Amino acid sequence: MLFPVLEKHFRACLIVDDPTFVALHLAIYASRPDINGVTSGHTPYGRVFASRGEPLKMLWQDSCTFYNAVHDLSFEDTMKPTKEKVSATLKDGKGLILRNRGLLTCAATIEGAVATFIRLENLCGGQIAAEAAVKGRGGALTFVGDEEARVSNYGDPLAHR
Repeated sequence: MLFPVLEKHFRACLIVDDPTFVALHLAIYASRPDINGVTSGHTPYGRVFASRGEPLKMLWQDSCTFYNAVHDLSFEDTMKPTKEKVSATLKDGKGLILRNRGLLTCAATIEGAVATFIRLENLCGGQIAAEAAVKGRGGALTFVGDEEARVSNYGDPLAHR
């Protein structure tokens, strides 16, 4: 069954088959007036990444787009989202790792949210592959440092300094 939802002020039109995602999206819209686009999904890399219980690591320059901007939302809070819990977890970030479910991104426009989602999905897949490669041969990953990640993210209009 599909649940169409029209947001106030025509902010978004969602057609989803999971009412918990409607509640999750509505909680974000209610707490973040700067957000007009939210996208989420159970994508191949996103699901694997979300089941690992680890944060996104700053492995490449494009990872820095998400420096301190993607946070973990527990499985319980994705199933029974409240405005308070979602707002406290998302903060002023760009997205959430929906523990044991997938990914969610948000932006000023739906196009921005989709572009951010695609980038995050690809970075999750890259991190999974890089970690598997290092584990297979032994050794360690090298990371972009905190200061470098912060500076690399500076030009992003949604940067978190």
